[in-house]
Amino acid sequence: MSDGDALLAAIIANPDDDTPRLIYADWLDENGQAERAEFIRLQVARACVMRDWPAGLAQLLLDRYADEWARLGREAELLARNWNTWAEPFELWGRKNIFFRRGFVEELTCAPMELIENHLPLFQLKTPPSVVTIVPQGPEIPLADLLSVPHTPTCRLQLKGFYPNQGELELLTPNPPQLERHLCRGSWLVLVVRTDQVTELDTARRFHIAKKRSRCAVRKFDQVAGFSAWCPDLANSHSTPRWVWLEDGQVTRHQAGVAIPNLMRPR
Repeated sequence: MSDGDALLAAIIANPDDDTPRLIYADWLDENGQAERAEFIRLQVARACVMRDWPAGLAQLLLDRYADEWARLGREAELLARNWNTWAEPFELWGRKNIFFRRGFVEELTCAPMELIENHLPLFQLKTPPSVVTIVPQGPEIPLADLLSVPHTPTCRLQLKGFYPNQGELELLTPNPPQLERHLCRGSWLVLVVRTDQVTELDTARRFHIAKKRSRCAVRKFDQVAGFSAWCPDLANSHSTPRWVWLEDGQVTRHQAGVAIPNLMRPR
């Protein structure tokens, strides 16, 4: 593995840490890619400023401080000049559907069949996106096939339009080795199903009942024994479908059956 590849691997392994990105920018400078390095530093700097400002204050300060506008203008200039090169790895999914944040492609938007047919090259990229937003193009959603798409634990699949006007349904990695980091924050309602039960998931369209209180997700399993890897509290639960409530990564309640349970958040 080259030094550059090792630094990219560190970025993927530590997605919330800006330090590996800045170290990689230094490496790019030393290897004749000054504009790519500058772009990473500009986006990381802006993200840090926005992250530190209180909600609602960020835009106000951007309006008042010319240097921040200059950063945005320089970012846009660098991206426009290098777009074809930097976006080229995402050609299969449409370059216009990618979004750079903190120096790298963070989000990709695609149709269901685009992901189903082209997921292998996507997740084999050295820096795959952190979020793939799936936007259906018709009333039929191939949910069983989408749930079977293997993806890395650092990438989130979010399906829009599964229930009306309620945001995204998170499609979780099949058979994960441990609970994903984003499920360790806040309230989640997870529907766990075996491979042969995915056809029953039309009932999950009523997820919108719970959406007011929890973020919602679906996890597919090939074997129920996989429960113990990511959720030890369910190690002795041998029936699915199963609804699981998580609060900051801890199981507060779980219930078997495909029927929609009482979705009031546990006290």
